[in-house]
Amino acid sequence: ANNQKSIAVTYPIDYDGDGMINVVPGQTQVTPRNSVGTGGYGSIITINPSMSVDDDGNLFIVFSTIVETEVNPANFDEQYRDVFVVYLANGTNTFSAPQNISKSPEMEDVYCIAARNSDDRLHVIWSADKQPGSYVLNREGGGDPLDGGTTIYYAAVSIADILNETLGEFTNGIQKNEAVASMIVYPNPATDALNIGVSMLRASEVKMDLVSMTGQVVKNVSFGQKAEGPHTFNLNVSDISQGIYLLNVRTGNTVVSRTVAVQ
Repeated sequence: ANNQKSIAVTYPIDYDGDGMINVVPGQTQVTPRNSVGTGGYGSIITINPSMSVDDDGNLFIVFSTIVETEVNPANFDEQYRDVFVVYLANGTNTFSAPQNISKSPEMEDVYCIAARNSDDRLHVIWSADKQPGSYVLNREGGGDPLDGGTTIYYAAVSIADILNETLGEFTNGIQKNEAVASMIVYPNPATDALNIGVSMLRASEVKMDLVSMTGQVVKNVSFGQKAEGPHTFNLNVSDISQGIYLLNVRTGNTVVSRTVAVQ
């Protein structure tokens, strides 16, 4: 006899607590048969599951799913996906709640893959794009800009943080360990300076660094302790070579990243 059975692993997160997953909050309920408003991959809204096991027998599953609060600012009918992880501790039979790995409010994070075996880190790669959907945008002059096209990211996520659920636990749509509610960066591309608008959930020290595509930190600036609420920071880039960089904004234990271009 076949005694195998399947169990439910995870689900999209109901950020606003209304019992539905909304593409445009309060307007459209998303179901597998009604995925209008999300990027099209010939699939449903929770996609790309991948599995990893550590030396202690703990099972980790990464996946990509839409985030209700992340709406494409260029098209308010489109929702972004992030990469999440759940775990099944060895000797238990219930998966944990999802925790957000990629945390990219203005990027579509999909096609995630976890290394089959984990050490003290869960090793994950995924593709990210500013435009939901699996297509290249046709623009005047042709193609996607470098800072908006698909980028492959790698993260080595602490197993201890996942098991202790300090990676990002969700309560009514707010991550308990997050200090940043939202962030915008403009202009992008930039010539002389970047303006970084940050809405902070609590008082925290703010630091920023720019990292080249080869991993070199080309700028590191501290803005000191800042109060809860909105702030705009100016980051001089006139002394940096043209190219694509990763901007990391650090507030307390939170790191929010954006891809920026200097020209």
